[in-house]
Amino acid sequence: MLSSFSQWMVALWAFALVAFPYYRGLFFYEDMLFADMIIGFWSLAGFAVGGYSLWLSGDDRGVWARMGGDLLWLLGVTASLLLMLQYGMMALLGVQASHAWDQAYRMGTVLLSFIALTALLVAAGEKGRRIVFVGTAISIGWTALFPFLTIVGLTRFPDSVLGTRFSSVFQYPNTYGAMVGAVMLMTLIALSDPPQDLRAWRWRFPAAWVLVSFSVGLIFSASRGAWVLWPVAWWLVLWLVPIVVQLRMIVLTLLLFLIVAPILPVFPAWQEKSSWVVIIAPMALGAVYAGTVILIDRWTLQNRVVWELSSAVLSAKAWEKRAIIPLVSMVLGVLSWLALRLPLVSRVMPEAVALRLADISLSTQNVSERFVFFRDSLKLIREHWLFGAGGDAWRDVFLHYASYPYYSTQTHSFIFQLAIEGGIVGVLLFAAVLLSAFGLGVRAYFQGEVHERYRVVKVAAPALYLLAHGQIDFDFSFGYVLLVFFTWLSILAASGLTVQTSDWTVRTNVLEPQGMRNGTRLCASFVRSSRFGDVLFLGALAMGLIHTALTVREGYAIRLEPAGRSLDDVRQIIDYKARVRYLDREMRFMKIEFYRQACEQTRDPSYCSIALQELESVHSMSEKDPRTLMRLARIYADMGEETADRLYAQAVETAPLFLPAYEARYEWLGKRALQAVRSTVPENTIGAQGEANRAIEIVQYADKEMRKMQQRIEDERRRLDRESSGLKYPEFTETPMMLAYRGIVKLLSGDIAAGRNILENKVDQLRDTEDRLDARLLLAAAAEHMSDHDSKDRWLQDALKWQSQHEVLGQIKLEERYHLFLRWLGKLSISSTR
Repeated sequence: MLSSFSQWMVALWAFALVAFPYYRGLFFYEDMLFADMIIGFWSLAGFAVGGYSLWLSGDDRGVWARMGGDLLWLLGVTASLLLMLQYGMMALLGVQASHAWDQAYRMGTVLLSFIALTALLVAAGEKGRRIVFVGTAISIGWTALFPFLTIVGLTRFPDSVLGTRFSSVFQYPNTYGAMVGAVMLMTLIALSDPPQDLRAWRWRFPAAWVLVSFSVGLIFSASRGAWVLWPVAWWLVLWLVPIVVQLRMIVLTLLLFLIVAPILPVFPAWQEKSSWVVIIAPMALGAVYAGTVILIDRWTLQNRVVWELSSAVLSAKAWEKRAIIPLVSMVLGVLSWLALRLPLVSRVMPEAVALRLADISLSTQNVSERFVFFRDSLKLIREHWLFGAGGDAWRDVFLHYASYPYYSTQTHSFIFQLAIEGGIVGVLLFAAVLLSAFGLGVRAYFQGEVHERYRVVKVAAPALYLLAHGQIDFDFSFGYVLLVFFTWLSILAASGLTVQTSDWTVRTNVLEPQGMRNGTRLCASFVRSSRFGDVLFLGALAMGLIHTALTVREGYAIRLEPAGRSLDDVRQIIDYKARVRYLDREMRFMKIEFYRQACEQTRDPSYCSIALQELESVHSMSEKDPRTLMRLARIYADMGEETADRLYAQAVETAPLFLPAYEARYEWLGKRALQAVRSTVPENTIGAQGEANRAIEIVQYADKEMRKMQQRIEDERRRLDRESSGLKYPEFTETPMMLAYRGIVKLLSGDIAAGRNILENKVDQLRDTEDRLDARLLLAAAAEHMSDHDSKDRWLQDALKWQSQHEVLGQIKLEERYHLFLRWLGKLSISSTR
């Protein structure tokens, strides 16, 4: 009964893995949160197996009892639970990133499912591990084939194909390349295993059939990291398999690329035409390849070519024999790599592929930028070196630490991401989880039977390949990729936990009745559960309950629509959403906007007070995020608060290489200066002089601040110009809109010649329609002031035409506004003369 239930649970997990990647690879937290809930309930059901085994079945050697005495497994469970706790604590105590709790839930989901799935795989036995292995292969397999369907129009998934690069549901070609490379390794290793009988063709033929499409997908992912790491992983596998398998693997790999090579030069043309040939050709060639594999299998069976070793012990002599082929293949591989870079070979390749191959070096912009990301990550790590800054911290604060004007919400390396989020403690805990899983896998490899050893290779190779690629890209920011990776870890751990050793056989001869010996397949150290193992089980169960309850609460808060029959109903819902998702800046801004609008509509000062309190609270959490500071400043500006200027200035100070912060402040200063001048009144009016003096102060302040920012940008520009070509960032300079506002302020401050020169060709770069009208009127007034009547008439006509095109400007008295600017420029001229 227990084994049957476990197998059903494992089958559910495999089904979930097949379905999850469709939701954009669970990259976005709103997708992942609902996966968190589903997996949380599934994990709790999995823990029920452990509870039944430990306390209800009366079996001292039940699933959890067997696992609870293994030190390697206890290390993995302990590290997993501590890592979950750390992510939760740092969501409270770290930099309080907007998605700190979401990342904590994601890691908690992955780690809990790792514990539960391993227990279920131990209980489900050989069949359970086979189900989940096939499930992961199908899951990655359909995502690998998905772009082909997009090309011919069968799916409309956004960004499944980016230009000529395949990206599938991940919407990111590099992660797609890594996943396709992993499933190719799995499939090739499985096909390289000599079949035991002819019936194996029923799974070997379809597996070989899709390999051609997989290889096309890997090539047209144009992922240089995936390309470079794949032959390295393939070569490492050769060291772990017998000579017969080595030879089969080399033959099958060479045959695969020989069959694929003819369609590569013409494939981009088919892709451009959305021709069905992009599907038919790989399928036809796949059938040829699969048929050849089946013929090789028949020859293998007829000649009785089997494993070189059937014992559980690998002798030193066997290792020496195995080393010959990998060493020879390494030399041939280097020569092949050099050949691929020859002009003669490059000419017959697809242009996009040839360019990416030629671009593989440490001096490209992508590589240079990654080194910059890593170096800037160290700044944040040094500030939070022990326990980390909390989940998703980099996304919120990277602009503060950026040493170049890049924009990357990902560190592009899982080890750096982990060090930022969890510090040294988090890295060590994650390393302990890996040590536990791979350590148990090594045990299964060296102490298990031949088929167990081979399963370890089939799972460990793609897992290590994915782990390696994750250190040079952000694959592990996809929840689905993390789930697949930890699924493979569970298979490795379960293989080590169920291996039967000679030591255990001796123990069973002493401890068990004769009738129990043949059915017992336990690890040597699984004599009975330790008390510590029992405590860990209860801890995992408790954390699973808490984690699931919290994710359900978060999901409910997200789905709750702020609607009701009264203002009070809406207020209660918004307050609840912001209270539950208190770190989520979007939720907090929703609350701010509600109370701000409620204040305007009801004139109730208590609503304004709550809005201001929320603004201050969000500000205190976001002092290193210029994007949030700019957003806060805009709200303060709409509310007429002078705090807006301080926040715009803080955004520039906290991220001096973030050009949009400069742009926002230029716009703010320019608008403020225009508004100040528009607010002035004729000289014979009471208070006119005071208004004029205040406007002059605001204009002069804007001019001074713009000159400071202009100087700062120019200083940074000179520094960047001295960098290598990949790090010059030529776009880091004053934008046309910034120049337009600087031209306006120059005019308003009395520098008419310089202002005209800057503004004349930049008027249409302004976003605000009224500012565009004012710029035209200012230029007309400046032309009049300089006795350029033709230009004055032209700009006045242009202003009249612009006003007629925009109904919102209909209330503005054009002539009056023009004369206001004319008087202002005249006043400044007289003032400067005096």
